[in-house]
Amino acid sequence: MLELPGQMQVTLVGFYGEDKPAELAQLIIYLQDMLVSALGSGFRSYELRQVHGTLVGLEGYRVGTAIQNLNSGLQVDARSLLSFIRSEDFPSIQVRVGGYQHHKEFPFKSRGMHPYLRSFSVQGDIAVAMGWPVINSGFPNSIDDLRRLFDSEVNVRHKYHKQQNDCDNDFFFVLGRIDRRRTDTFQLQGVVEQARLSLAGLEGVLATVSADTLRLVAYLDPQLPTETSAWFAVNDPALTAERFLALYPSVPASSARPRRPRGRADR
Repeated sequence: MLELPGQMQVTLVGFYGEDKPAELAQLIIYLQDMLVSALGSGFRSYELRQVHGTLVGLEGYRVGTAIQNLNSGLQVDARSLLSFIRSEDFPSIQVRVGGYQHHKEFPFKSRGMHPYLRSFSVQGDIAVAMGWPVINSGFPNSIDDLRRLFDSEVNVRHKYHKQQNDCDNDFFFVLGRIDRRRTDTFQLQGVVEQARLSLAGLEGVLATVSADTLRLVAYLDPQLPTETSAWFAVNDPALTAERFLALYPSVPASSARPRRPRGRADR
């Protein structure tokens, strides 16, 4: 674990590192193996510990004793942010990955698309699997609601909330990278459909997003490789507000709005 204060960006993610539910870990490995089998050197799997589901990015710059959030443009108090995440009222959200058959109607869409199509996709050079919140047989907007709470409570805006009515209830996992120079288009289309069918055939893998399964990850590389990232359990007493604030690069308080760092290729 590498920690370089003053040089890193920070994000809040689920299931990073070793602490993945066994069924979720098995599903990730199964999908990665499917991609390697179909694409060979055209696909590079992420290390299992590296695969994660992003809840909300915390990217910004240190300005005085606050963090200027890149997406909201507002200042975030580090102590208030940590208190919010550590609160006893912080929600626990059950997410289901798989079980979204193409012939069934669901009461929600993802980016205007049926969840079968969004359950697995290749977007640019990344392979992505997705799940959505469930309560019994219902599909609430729990993740989107929580992302909005970050905005209203601590000035952290989710990067896909560009307009007031934008909804992003997806919980997504990047499985690895596609090298299109080494990938046949028809093979790629075939393995995408194979992965969707495999996921649809499941009853659904359930995983709970909560303070216990979230990690604050400070990174140099937006792909979050473990060898160049530092991560902390939400309730880690070693992560004080001062230490958290010190992770960020600084910008003089009198300067103009800071330049956006290289973004994370999460979708």
